[in-house]
Amino acid sequence: MIQSANKVNKKVSLIFIIFAIALIFSFISLENLFLGNQANKISLENAVKKTKERELFFKNFLDHASNTLHTVRKSRAFNEFLTQQNGEAIEDMKDMFKIIAKDDLSLMQLRYIDKEGYERIRIDREKENSEPFFIHQADLQNKSNRYYFFDSKNKPLEKVWFSALDLNIEHKKVEIPYKPTLRAVLPIEKNGHFDGILIINYFMKGFLQRFLNAPLYDMILINDQGYPLSHYDNSKSWGFYRHPKYNIKSDFANSADKILSGSITIHENFISKRLDLPIKDGLILIMQLKHKYQQDTSEQRSTLYLFIVLIVFFLAAITSVFLSSSVGKLYNELNKKLEKSQLKFFTLFKESLDAIVLIDPATQKFIEFNQKTLDMYGYTKEEFKNITVRDLEVNDTDDEIKKRQERIFEKGWNTFVTKHRTKNGLEKDVNVNAVTIMLDGMTYLYGTFHDITKEKKYERSLKKLLNQQEALMQIKTTGFVHLKNRRFLWTNEIFDEMFGYAKGELQGKDARIIYADEQTYLEYGKEAYETLAEAGVYTGEIECVKKDSTPIVLRVSLTALKHSDSEALGVFIDITKEKEQQKLINSQKDELEAIFSVSKDGIAILDLQTNFLDCNKAYLEMTGFTKEELLSKSCLELTAPEDYEHALEAVEIVKKEGYLKSFNKTCIVKNGKKLFVNMSISMMPDNKRLLVTTKDITEMKKYEKELEFIAHYDSLTGLPNRILKSDRLNQAMLHVQRNGGYLAVVYLDLDGFKEINDTYGHEIGDKVLIEVSKRMKFALRNEDTLSRLGGDEFVAIIADMNDRSVASPVLERLLNAANEPILIGKLDLQVSASIGVTFYPQDSELDGDQLIRQADQAMYVAKQAGKNRYYIFNS
Repeated sequence: MIQSANKVNKKVSLIFIIFAIALIFSFISLENLFLGNQANKISLENAVKKTKERELFFKNFLDHASNTLHTVRKSRAFNEFLTQQNGEAIEDMKDMFKIIAKDDLSLMQLRYIDKEGYERIRIDREKENSEPFFIHQADLQNKSNRYYFFDSKNKPLEKVWFSALDLNIEHKKVEIPYKPTLRAVLPIEKNGHFDGILIINYFMKGFLQRFLNAPLYDMILINDQGYPLSHYDNSKSWGFYRHPKYNIKSDFANSADKILSGSITIHENFISKRLDLPIKDGLILIMQLKHKYQQDTSEQRSTLYLFIVLIVFFLAAITSVFLSSSVGKLYNELNKKLEKSQLKFFTLFKESLDAIVLIDPATQKFIEFNQKTLDMYGYTKEEFKNITVRDLEVNDTDDEIKKRQERIFEKGWNTFVTKHRTKNGLEKDVNVNAVTIMLDGMTYLYGTFHDITKEKKYERSLKKLLNQQEALMQIKTTGFVHLKNRRFLWTNEIFDEMFGYAKGELQGKDARIIYADEQTYLEYGKEAYETLAEAGVYTGEIECVKKDSTPIVLRVSLTALKHSDSEALGVFIDITKEKEQQKLINSQKDELEAIFSVSKDGIAILDLQTNFLDCNKAYLEMTGFTKEELLSKSCLELTAPEDYEHALEAVEIVKKEGYLKSFNKTCIVKNGKKLFVNMSISMMPDNKRLLVTTKDITEMKKYEKELEFIAHYDSLTGLPNRILKSDRLNQAMLHVQRNGGYLAVVYLDLDGFKEINDTYGHEIGDKVLIEVSKRMKFALRNEDTLSRLGGDEFVAIIADMNDRSVASPVLERLLNAANEPILIGKLDLQVSASIGVTFYPQDSELDGDQLIRQADQAMYVAKQAGKNRYYIFNS
């Protein structure tokens, strides 16, 4: 027996030494082969995920840019600017541009360029986060030679496109220091044709820093030609602009073609992905693990190998020595205990509280089982012998049962949770522990079935409760506390943050710390704890201070714990902003009521059908109605018929857009009086009422008409003056250019008028001019124009002639009209006219002033030739 034990000791020691060597070799090989590759695999899979996240990050930025341009395009201010181009429209556009620029701190430039390539409005920012400013009208530039303007003519109208990501160019040179730039461009459509562009230039430096920031990876962003736009080695960024140019083929010689041609490339050291973004010249992102992490990983693995070798050899040596001394004794004792163990085993098998089974893996039938098994499933002994594992399974298929059995044979054991069905159809959650055993040369499956149905149900309920509690505790606006004797036993993180303290900093502190003074602390405590003692619950609002003494208002709910009068659970909600907003609303309400009462402008509130709901005193004074009379009418009812449709359109615009800044109409008020008014209309916050502000601009309109007449007509004769004459001459010339034909410019000077003026005075002279003007105007056709230049000089425009000969009878009538006697009181007066004529078009290109000078020269020839005649200019 002793000899047998020694042999066993030697075999044990040898086996442990061989096992130690094999274990070291296997671990290093597997770690190097599997874990190393797995680390690379995980790194690359994470990199792929990162590229998709970056792609989405960039896409969100482009969507924001596109939405910004469409917002400008659809705005009322922009469309009024396109159609009116007046000072008010420009100011509205500037206001909108400034709002957009202040909201988007990465916006470098926002411009509108017309269809000829001229900038009409432009706002700039020197650098990110700096204040935006407008470019003066005189400094706006012609951009018709820029690529983004040319390209926009061939792009789909009303659809945003994006330029290449490049560097900003100023005065045909790259701006230093580099300013990475991206342009978002919206081609404008008018009547189906290109009508200019809206364009935003973005600062991209900060964006690229955020886009390419990843702690574990080096990133390179390139375009379709392989030129780096941003490189983790800054000396290689913007390769196209470097001298000589730098391309990624230098660093990725064997993979460059794959990177540039493929959608996604996964290499053992890097991945590349073409970003699915609508940017000119395309974008490709390359990611590779930082060299520092690769080097650190290699050093750590070497250290790990050495450590494992030493530990395994040390343990193997210790184990061998120990086993050599004890294995002999154990070997002798094992034989003695074997019989006892077998007896105990069969006792445990029979009396176990868990179901124990022995299964034939070939047939899946139960060979042996204890009474607990029969009790658990409700079968008799004979019935259970005739069923298989498949008969118990609720969800698993034959294939799944087979695969699970194969795993048991591979490992020698397995444990898992499944669902079994009893004889009466009841489903149970069962925890199975299975091992393979050898009996009489046959392999069987030995298993224990433990009913965990109650535990599973409890676990699901507990998990649900914990999830609910966790969700409750993480509500960002709610603080939870456990108080005893007004001391914080526990606070959640939100409560700590609410008061500006670090997590857990308030635990154990007296509640006095959150109050501004002792009196406030005592007053709130007395009120709260008296209520808790009576009702068990207290709710109210309290005023406290944060750690930095900032005031904070809280809505609090305390619930007393049953076992203690001084212990409570509390819920705190920060309502500081709500309180401030309420104060602001009350203040604004008071201000609005004051404005409503004292405003000199008429203010009225209407329903959506424009019926009057309320109005101020100024509105009543303006219209002449009493309040009772006005409340029985609608605003549309007071509108003049010629403006009714226009007023209806204005109301519909307000219903859609929420406001209408300026709207003019004629109002018919009490006693049929007409007022010309300017109105602004806006939707009130409830979206059920309209607020109308009205100004009476009747006198202003009358004054404007008078000013317009003075600006364009001669005050004595009522004929067009020089300004209106020039405008009508230019219009007549344009008509000839478009439709052909001729026009004549006639210069008239009255003969003998100076003698009458000197002899009889200016009053008689003015009457002569008025009478001659009437006669000459009557001598012309309806489409012709007679204007007074000053004194006794006139210019007539004979327009829309198919032939020059049409002018001859008109000129004769002018001579006759000027030559007729003029009777003023007892005075019988007479003048004549010297007339010079020129025609348009001529062989050379002329403007209106040149035609006037030609006619003036011809008039001088007529006067030298004897007066009372006309002379045609000979070019």
